[in-house]
Amino acid sequence: MDQFPLDIRLYHQSYDVDKVVQQGLTQVGGDIFIDGSFGSRTAALFEAYSDQPEVFGNLYFKDDELEDFVERALDANLQIALHAIGDRAIDQTLRAFEKYRGHKSADRRHRIEHFELADEQMIERAKALDLIIAVQPVFEYHWGAEGGMYERRLGKRGLVTNNFRAYIDAGLTLIGSSDSDVTEINPLLAIHSAVNHPKKAFALTPYEALCLFTKNAAYASFEEKKKGTLSLGKRADLVVLNRDPMDTAPELLKDLEVDMTFKDGRLLFKRRCETC
Repeated sequence: MDQFPLDIRLYHQSYDVDKVVQQGLTQVGGDIFIDGSFGSRTAALFEAYSDQPEVFGNLYFKDDELEDFVERALDANLQIALHAIGDRAIDQTLRAFEKYRGHKSADRRHRIEHFELADEQMIERAKALDLIIAVQPVFEYHWGAEGGMYERRLGKRGLVTNNFRAYIDAGLTLIGSSDSDVTEINPLLAIHSAVNHPKKAFALTPYEALCLFTKNAAYASFEEKKKGTLSLGKRADLVVLNRDPMDTAPELLKDLEVDMTFKDGRLLFKRRCETC
């Protein structure tokens, strides 16, 4: 870690709440699967897959099993993060959180990872619960274009996946991730993908996209007083880019390069520039 220091916040992917507490962690989940994925046709849907009409995907918990897990995690004062992609899985997850809306730990900045096929009502329900939504913009870069995997699997529903604009406008806090190793660990490509969403009405501004990986991400891990923005007294964890993303043509955001990287004010990386 002396050569390449990292900050890691572990979300134990376990159903064993007691074990998580014994390990001194304050969060659980990260990617506990409520359902699967669109690509494998295992994301749980209310309506069948367009390319396999007999398939509706999978829910990996019964309602009472998920509710029991959420209750035990809340009783232990843990922050919960659950993976829900399809609309049926999102609904089940929301219902589990709604059952314990008044719990003393209901304000622990609980998260839903993905939240890809959420309708307007589900967005409103998530906001009422003050949930944080972890999105993966690069999914749309790879699969969201016309004729892409989303459209092949979902038909017309592929036109309404990952409505980042609606999430933001509803007041939800969005954070960004790669879902590695599903897609590449490249925040700049993810920022590009959020700004250049193939469904234009769902796109974010460059500033909003940057916040997914900085300000909002720090808030989601209860670290907003230490990092996430360039402010007096916070850690000097930052990168210097070769161009201002606010003043870069949207289609060129993926081509931005990192000139320097600092961790706690220490220079870790400086790009070799042949023309400088």
